[in-house]
Amino acid sequence: MDFVLGVLAKFFGHSLGLPPQYKFVKRLGKGTEGDVWMCTDEQRNCMVAVKLVPRGPPAWRLAMVAREGRMLARLGAGHINIVRPLEIVLTSRHLAFITEYVPGGSLSDYLVRNKMDEDVARYFFKQLLAAIRYCHEQQVVYRDIKPANALITATRPPFLKLCDFGLAHTWAGKEEPVFETLAGTPGYMCPEIMEGFFAPDKSVSRPYDGVKADVYSAGVMLVVMLLHTMPWHYDTYAARLPPLEAMRKLYTLENVEGVHWRDATSKAARLSEPLAALLDTMLEPDTLKRASLEDVCSSQWVNLPLPPKLQAALDVLQEQQALRETAVCEGTDRGLPQDEVTRRLEAFEAMAKAAETVGKGLKLEQRLRLAQPSMRQQQQQVQQQQREEQQQQAQQQEQAESSSVPAAAAVAAAAAAAAAAADMQEAPAVAAVQPAVVAAAQ
Repeated sequence: MDFVLGVLAKFFGHSLGLPPQYKFVKRLGKGTEGDVWMCTDEQRNCMVAVKLVPRGPPAWRLAMVAREGRMLARLGAGHINIVRPLEIVLTSRHLAFITEYVPGGSLSDYLVRNKMDEDVARYFFKQLLAAIRYCHEQQVVYRDIKPANALITATRPPFLKLCDFGLAHTWAGKEEPVFETLAGTPGYMCPEIMEGFFAPDKSVSRPYDGVKADVYSAGVMLVVMLLHTMPWHYDTYAARLPPLEAMRKLYTLENVEGVHWRDATSKAARLSEPLAALLDTMLEPDTLKRASLEDVCSSQWVNLPLPPKLQAALDVLQEQQALRETAVCEGTDRGLPQDEVTRRLEAFEAMAKAAETVGKGLKLEQRLRLAQPSMRQQQQQVQQQQREEQQQQAQQQEQAESSSVPAAAAVAAAAAAAAAAADMQEAPAVAAVQPAVVAAAQ
């Protein structure tokens, strides 16, 4: 968002074409795709995050946000461990992605301030696995798993929520989750994807299993959570080498020289043997030998008992997810009915096409709702509506009483009688008259 629009939004309360229920509060950050703002949602009675992507060129930006929009439309009902998409709005100047607001910051920020033992890491990792499993059940691979793309709530203990689906892709319509696009973050990228950058003959396509790629990235993230360094100490030489050279060094260590991650990661000895054994299977360079997501979920380390407080928090999450699936996805086991997915995708494609050009003015053009308010928010809305109705009834009654002279006289007489009784210190009489005063006033 340019400076002028920012001033209009923050200091003058301009909606910038968004529905009037959204009120800008402050800018949370600026990324390659656009600005992210915190807004109040007066309809849902909560805070939301709004990413404003400018319409028009460059083409790569629209391609990325279009992919994210398709994934959000496909995931639909969502998972409790995925940032909940609320709606996508097209204004004359922006394509806006509106999601729930997660106040605790990213997991990478959390790791700067905190150290994890294996119990806490397992608590977060089980939530990450639940989010990834949900994506895979919807035939979506994430392809960019890392601490910066996991937000945490401000609760104690905090919950984890996966965000930013800009590199996600679907294999809907295909039998297997096979992809060729080189996507991911260096250091978290699996070796079969890195091979596409360094293979001698780049004209030959090198398909890879997107599900197995997610498993590898999740393994790297688990190492970072516990050791605050990356396997093969990639972060050490990535800080002093150009990105492509750092990737080449990692690829050579892992794929050419065959150096095992434990031997090249000095802090690996701190990990318990069940965890190190699990990471061996997740960071396996050979995709055929690498663990599947089901293997990871059923592994010994993942299923070790958690402290009661952390287990109780996970139980609450599972209950909330069950309620969400029952309320939002009635009649289906997971996700949305296919006809609803198709409707949303078609609606978004029209919005993405229109976003290729910049409109005039600051007005709302299209909106695609992706989620209904939560049960708690619906209850709050009902309570707010009831309060407004009570206030309206009270105002109507007050107007009726003010226009009725006899009623006003009766109130005055009752008040005078109460005052006289008080002066005479006749407590029983006061007690008898006061309810009449209240009744008459109502």
